[in-house]
Amino acid sequence: MLAPTRVGLAVAAVAVLPVWAPPVAAAEIAKDPFVLQVSPAGNDRWSGQLAEANPSHTDGPLATPQRARDVLRERRRAGILAGAAEVRLHGGRYRLSEPLVFTPEDSGPTTWAAVPGETPVLSGAVDTMDRMS
Repeated sequence: MLAPTRVGLAVAAVAVLPVWAPPVAAAEIAKDPFVLQVSPAGNDRWSGQLAEANPSHTDGPLATPQRARDVLRERRRAGILAGAAEVRLHGGRYRLSEPLVFTPEDSGPTTWAAVPGETPVLSGAVDTMDRMS
């Protein structure tokens, strides 16, 4: 019988290493982030899972960045979202009646980004013409 060689021992150690490795967190396994779509044409009662409204207008993008932030908070509190998230802002103007505030509760790997080729504008400006009438 042949005696084990160093090469044979190294291969054997590599082959069993994953069995001894600590468990990997679910967030590390997930490669795709949880995505929320936000559009000025959206509705904050929808899921935010679709980029555009479905044909029956019962689901589609969210309407406000505030609701997207709140959905992520709710999912993290419930333990549904342990990994990365991405909020995709579609082009158009988002009028903010108050500042969009992030707290430590919003910590986590989250990317807020414009949909490629689109220009979202977050605006807290007040239309002075409305106030004059």
